[in-house]
Amino acid sequence: MDDDELQRWIDEWSAQYPSAYDDSLAALEGIESLGHDDAEALYRWKFRGLWSKRKIKQMRAFPEPEIRELTRRAFLCEDELGALLILNLVPGLSAAGSSAVLAAQQPERYTVMDVRALASLIALDRWSREAQGARASAYTWLEYLATCRKISAETGCSLRTVDRALWKANGAVERR
Repeated sequence: MDDDELQRWIDEWSAQYPSAYDDSLAALEGIESLGHDDAEALYRWKFRGLWSKRKIKQMRAFPEPEIRELTRRAFLCEDELGALLILNLVPGLSAAGSSAVLAAQQPERYTVMDVRALASLIALDRWSREAQGARASAYTWLEYLATCRKISAETGCSLRTVDRALWKANGAVERR
């Protein structure tokens, strides 16, 4: 797929992403830290059903000042792996959840690493299931971020637009 085809693929899949889905994230862009309520909104956005309820319960059991301090440090961290690893200390977050926190707070810098986006990168021959895996991982976070940024640069699409397309396509190569 050349750059023009990739741009059309990104445009078509991102257009199918329900824009209202991101409404709860708007208040988190540029925020200095997350408190319990902010974190809960993000957990509900990222995780679904019983999975989100369990993660929210874990997070709410953790003192809010500690969550605020960890998220504040992560948002100020210049090292992108360091930011992700700091957020992994917040109960209920893993690489996927931590990447969602970073993407919500700085969508121009970060994107969400999850199984749907990875499935799309694998289908686009931009990621190797065997070498890099098909699950979000701190180990491959920097590589993932570089891959998404490269697609953004090649297509002229924002990182958030690339993120939406990768999530919505969920491994489908053919455009709808």
